[in-house]
Amino acid sequence: MIKCNNPCPIDKFEGCCFECDLKETCIEVCGFNPLECDDSIMMNDMFQVGYLKEKKKKEELVVEKQPDKMQIEKIMNLNKQLNEDIGKLQIENNLLLAENNLLQEENEKLKADLRDKDNEINELKERIAYLKQLKIYRLGKDNEQYKY
Repeated sequence: MIKCNNPCPIDKFEGCCFECDLKETCIEVCGFNPLECDDSIMMNDMFQVGYLKEKKKKEELVVEKQPDKMQIEKIMNLNKQLNEDIGKLQIENNLLLAENNLLQEENEKLKADLRDKDNEINELKERIAYLKQLKIYRLGKDNEQYKY
């Protein structure tokens, strides 16, 4: 017996139109071959042949989707190469970070030296201003002697 996933269009038979006694006169009869139809289920001593057909289709899909050994090997080699490249980039990154840290330390030292130089310059400016005032004061005292 052949079962069908679709109901009979005229509700007269339960199964595939191919086995129906009314198929010669029915205007709604299905014209598909039950061996090729996806909706047919072959029943043989309570064993579904259609189930085997579906299982075979699924197995074929799985086989089609499985990559071959060469593809797997290519992917593995590419993955290995990428991991090596990542390792090299990490080493390069660590070296650049260390160099950056050294440059930052040197920059801080130079800034400190610059602050020290600014302080020295300010002290020298204060001394110069003091010496100018002292000179003016002394010149003024010297001129007072000659006024009389």
